[in-house]
Amino acid sequence: GDYRNLVADRASGQQFEEHPMLIANAGAFYHQEFRHLALNDILWIIEDMAAKYPVDRRRIYLQGISLGGRGTLEVAALLPGTFAALSAHGVYGLNFRLMDPGDILQMEGAGAGLAALADIRTVLPSLHRTPAEIVMGWRDEATPPGQALVIEALIRQAGGEVRLTALDTGHNMTLPYYDWADTRAWMLEHRLPEEPPLAVRHRVVNLRFGRSAWVRVTELQGSSRPGDVLARLDPEAVELSVMAWNVGRLDLDPPHPVTRLTVNGRPDPLPLRPGRIRLERQTDGTFLRVPADEPDAAGRKRPGVSGPIWDAWSTPVVYLHPDDDRLAESARRSEEIDIAFGDPSLPVAGPAEADAFLRTHSLVIFTSKQTPHPLLDGLELPDLATADLPGEADLAIFIHPSPWAEDRYLVVVRSEGDRPVRLHELGHWDAAFFADWLLAQSRSDEETGRPQMARLLAAGVFDARWRPAASTPSDFRGLRVFGRPPRRRE
Repeated sequence: GDYRNLVADRASGQQFEEHPMLIANAGAFYHQEFRHLALNDILWIIEDMAAKYPVDRRRIYLQGISLGGRGTLEVAALLPGTFAALSAHGVYGLNFRLMDPGDILQMEGAGAGLAALADIRTVLPSLHRTPAEIVMGWRDEATPPGQALVIEALIRQAGGEVRLTALDTGHNMTLPYYDWADTRAWMLEHRLPEEPPLAVRHRVVNLRFGRSAWVRVTELQGSSRPGDVLARLDPEAVELSVMAWNVGRLDLDPPHPVTRLTVNGRPDPLPLRPGRIRLERQTDGTFLRVPADEPDAAGRKRPGVSGPIWDAWSTPVVYLHPDDDRLAESARRSEEIDIAFGDPSLPVAGPAEADAFLRTHSLVIFTSKQTPHPLLDGLELPDLATADLPGEADLAIFIHPSPWAEDRYLVVVRSEGDRPVRLHELGHWDAAFFADWLLAQSRSDEETGRPQMARLLAAGVFDARWRPAASTPSDFRGLRVFGRPPRRRE
């Protein structure tokens, strides 16, 4: 829905004066849903509204239907502590194929692993402190009510508060069946607490969103799996206990002084000083407390510059191509389908215009072994940029920090086929780009020559220092991505 719904509902008897609030509408991108630029739009809207109006930061709410319902859940989970409550209607996001062992065995290994990361269930535990209203229609065929019931159960299981509203409607939930004013009244009953929470649970799929209250994950042990942190503070016992899974480095800023620290059941024997606590995972699986004031090493993955590939689209993006008709058409096709509405804001540029974007944009560079892009000449990039592609692969994509701007990326799209490609042939755009690198086989219909869904062959991550690391565990055993089995971290 959009602003026209507000007009229609007012004509049907809605009275906004009963529960006054500022209402701002954010638009999603067609393939990116409410991640990337659209998620940043929400943050920019909040700041813009707060600059113009007396916004109460403790009473900011999030609401959406269908794609926006899924976005409501995911944005609130990625940004815990931002919204006092959420209302999600006609929600989806569960990949039911992942619940059927038979289907999993038939799926491509890389696709199964990435689909699991993209499933909404991955981030729902982070909603344990955000009251949620779930509205569903019993006759909804677009987003079946079973999805809403599973999502409700999982939020409750994580300790969250859920208000379930079930209506005898289809996907279009509006008056007279649903009263928006009732949701506004329920929202206004909630506000963010003044004091930080004593217990924080945070599920991390991306270091860009690694912070919740006083807990911040700054490195994952393996980026192809989510990290999970449960931190509990006992002010009376002056004790902090932490459980961390698949976490490589962790910063803690407890709101109360602590004198005892326990990590994964092991007491820390060293004396504690007031201030931030930094923990690093050792090769034996234990955590060691290290100085918290040391700067991050240059070239290290960190929040804001972390991968996976879809992180690049969280910043201004330009599609670059060399002087090659096929690669230029690939850049244009990828950009054209990326915007759902409005004037496209993601430019396409050839070599002559590239310099204008180096320090302001993340760069999506289309290249090939025969026609390399001149910007890549001399850069230290993974073997995937130049080595022979294995097997049936004719498409290789990977992310890397930009050498021209500290908070920007390179996304190298290496295409060795004989026809133009577009990134969205990889299927569900977000699921495919949950990796740091991937290999695919582009395909076309033999009769029409039109592109078909690309076959995803392999995907993986870079470690904390941007070196090729293990693929999704067990999915890619035996694959030889760089002419040898992928290196695995201990």
